[in-house]
Amino acid sequence: MRSTSAVLGLIVACAGTTAALTVRMPFAGQSPVLARIGVGAGEGRGVKADLDIDSRVATLIAESGGKITAGTYGTSRGGHPLHVLQLGDKFKPALLIVAGLNAQHRVGIETALGVAKKLAEQPGDLLSTHAIYIMPCAYPDGLERERTAVLRRDGSRTVAAVDDDQDGRIDEDGPKDLNGDGVITTMRIPDPPPGYRLEASEMLDPGDARLTKRPDRNKGERGIFAMVVEGEDQDGDGLIAEDGIDGTDMSRNFPYHWPEFGEGAGPYALSEPETRSIAEWVLAHNNLVSVLVFGTHDNLVNVPEPGKMDQTQRIPTGIENEDKWVFDEASRLFKEATGMTGAMAGDNAGSLQGWTYGFLGIYSFSTPVWVRPDLVTKKDTGKPAAPPPAGDAKPPEPVAPPPVQPGAMTDAEIQASIAEFRTASPERRREMMARTLTVPQETQDKLRAAAMAAFADGVPASPASAT
Repeated sequence: MRSTSAVLGLIVACAGTTAALTVRMPFAGQSPVLARIGVGAGEGRGVKADLDIDSRVATLIAESGGKITAGTYGTSRGGHPLHVLQLGDKFKPALLIVAGLNAQHRVGIETALGVAKKLAEQPGDLLSTHAIYIMPCAYPDGLERERTAVLRRDGSRTVAAVDDDQDGRIDEDGPKDLNGDGVITTMRIPDPPPGYRLEASEMLDPGDARLTKRPDRNKGERGIFAMVVEGEDQDGDGLIAEDGIDGTDMSRNFPYHWPEFGEGAGPYALSEPETRSIAEWVLAHNNLVSVLVFGTHDNLVNVPEPGKMDQTQRIPTGIENEDKWVFDEASRLFKEATGMTGAMAGDNAGSLQGWTYGFLGIYSFSTPVWVRPDLVTKKDTGKPAAPPPAGDAKPPEPVAPPPVQPGAMTDAEIQASIAEFRTASPERRREMMARTLTVPQETQDKLRAAAMAAFADGVPASPASAT
């Protein structure tokens, strides 16, 4: 793993901070996300105008005061530029944020643009020692399709001629707008008949009948609905809308446990110019220390299972044992910053974050950014408590000084710890990093700040491990 205690502390904090800017966003029907961070639909702007990613990026650059530089890392299959934004020195340790692998995940795209805007408005402390790269829309063709299409349909996959059901015919049984509302949605089929080979895998959410949930067998719950894309059996094979014009799902096209025969995996790993361009760009930037994906997966609220490897015993299916404390700390900070208590983990096979972690050893995280309101802890309003009734007022009790917390360290002790870390053996360094998780939060924050200042250019190799 490309790990240093100082940089890791910054990246973990940055992951929580970026999500904190954006997780509480209201949706307005089918309109774009109206983000609290100030980048979103905007007054008087329509849905289609907001989907012009090129103009959004150009405006962001023009208003950044020179703090954001723009570049491209390739061209999409449809000829659209693949934008990458850079904040900070490209020679410094860097975080890469990727959004829009699924063009319908609009909240991720809006969040990525909003994070860039907010970072450009912040004081230069963070960007003086680190760089942040942002790919705001990794699949612009899908976004353009949503912007110009008369019929709104799934923009999560490419438009390609693929025989999904392997019956020798191509795209003969795709989605169909049955109710004529101009939108391809999802249908609930109650108690599906056996002939359609559908599984009743969902039940109504007790808290909101507009939603469905997976049944909990331990509670005696059972599924009563099958969920399928809006359509019908147009080719008479007993399956509903199983072979449309959709091709590859970008979030399943990376060479990490690539699901060869899975839906949307593509003809081969990195088959799409968009995914290949990301991979080539990542391989060309050896200053990356972390990757954060705004997409349909989550490993920040749901920490992956440690210690499990594939059949070769070389590639983790979750995370490695020695990285568990890093992911636990990232999860703690993220939950603290966002209030999120739950999220759908999703299947990591073929994902970008799986590849950058499993093959390249880069700490990689993913979040859907937005979850249902009942999965977010409400923030304290900060309003003072109501005053006691008249006549009941009592003189305030004397306030005792706060007790010294066990494990608290003075500034001198913190500096001594940093000095010891410079020359410590690998074993001693692991002990010291583990110990930091047992001290009070205030001391942890001071240790991180001191480490970032001392090791801005990276942690020197341990004398015991230097060659």
